[in-house]
Amino acid sequence: FRRNLSLVKELGDRAAQGRAYGNLGNTQYLLGNFSEAIAFHKERLAIAKEFGDKAAERRAYSNLGNAHIFLGRFDISAEYYKKTLQLSRQLKDQAVEAQACYSLGNTYTLLQDYERAIEYHLKHLVIAQELGDR
Repeated sequence: FRRNLSLVKELGDRAAQGRAYGNLGNTQYLLGNFSEAIAFHKERLAIAKEFGDKAAERRAYSNLGNAHIFLGRFDISAEYYKKTLQLSRQLKDQAVEAQACYSLGNTYTLLQDYERAIEYHLKHLVIAQELGDR
């Protein structure tokens, strides 16, 4: 992925650079290098915004939330997951909306804000039921 990023930078292909940053972020996340993952996902987010790519922006926010969880930065994760939720609603993607609610429920549990956690878990449940997702 690093070679790919280098090549697409040389070619000046910004859209491909965005995808390369996302791939590098996901790889670093899987390797447990969460700070590096965050740096790559922030680059991905910037390029997604540059292109108005709301779906890529939504994925970047979700990935940023996930990485911050592993660094114990639950409040930051919650903010990224809220942005994920907002974009999933704009995109009318109920499955992703449910996923964002689930992530927020878990994050608020980690923050020991149980009332808010319950709210998000209930929203997740309602959407899952609407989608017939057992």
